[in-house]
Amino acid sequence: MPGKLFGLSAKVLVCDRMNRCLLLRRSAKRKGTWTKWEFPGGKVHSRNNFERAILREVADATGLTISLKFVLSASEEKSPKGRVVRLILEGSLDSGKVRLGDDYKEYMWVKRSELSQIELSDDCTVSKMTVRLPADAIIMKAFEESDRPKLAPALRDTIARAAHEEYRRMQASNAQGEETSMAEWDKLPDYLKESNRQQADHIFNKLQSIGCTVHKVTDRDVERIRFTRDEIEAMAEIEHARWNAERLLNGWKFGEKKDILKKTTPYLVGWSELPNQVKEKDRRIVRSIPALLASIGLEIRR
Repeated sequence: MPGKLFGLSAKVLVCDRMNRCLLLRRSAKRKGTWTKWEFPGGKVHSRNNFERAILREVADATGLTISLKFVLSASEEKSPKGRVVRLILEGSLDSGKVRLGDDYKEYMWVKRSELSQIELSDDCTVSKMTVRLPADAIIMKAFEESDRPKLAPALRDTIARAAHEEYRRMQASNAQGEETSMAEWDKLPDYLKESNRQQADHIFNKLQSIGCTVHKVTDRDVERIRFTRDEIEAMAEIEHARWNAERLLNGWKFGEKKDILKKTTPYLVGWSELPNQVKEKDRRIVRSIPALLASIGLEIRR
């Protein structure tokens, strides 16, 4: 499973108690668009503690201590040098006075309602801020893990196909008409095939989070593990966070109604805001993992 070039950048919309937002302008001698305003932040070099790395970037640029609150947007860019995931987060000012780092020459506080009237750098575009996911450890980890190496192609497709068939089985009782996502694998649109593949890539991450490993069994029947209620809930929340990251990086936005063409969905929210019937879909995905892996000779062990 080879790695790939990957960059992660995070900008933070820092708000004070009066709902004013902090904007910075770069020194002309430094890299960046020095004529435009931007939010503090930058490349995240350390993945060991994602949140700490972002907070350090903001502190170095501004001298402020902040807390992260929400993920406001996520986008993905591809270039000859590799892949970059760009996040915009919202943070609240905890303490300190602005002391600019070497990269910046100016700062100002502006009302949030005025942001759309200001010329911002391309990676701080206000129109991209379309969600309010909680910037908690589970959501942050989902974006980090979008960089994880993929499974070997044959195994990836085998698990993805099995996952899709399990989804069709679970949804058979309430599917409506010729719903696109209910099509047979060979007739499934490429973007839905890839969604299943990404779900397959992440199964092992979820199992690892509860202390489980996966083993090939050839000389006997696979023994199917039974997850506890707490394990199911924990992995279901992780799966929803993974789904959120996947959708955002593919251009989806929050919307009151699901619209495949417009790429909008009402479920780009944190776990606590998700309707229980939607949570149950994630739980069912998790409950199906032992049978899904058993069907290809893989056994889960604690």
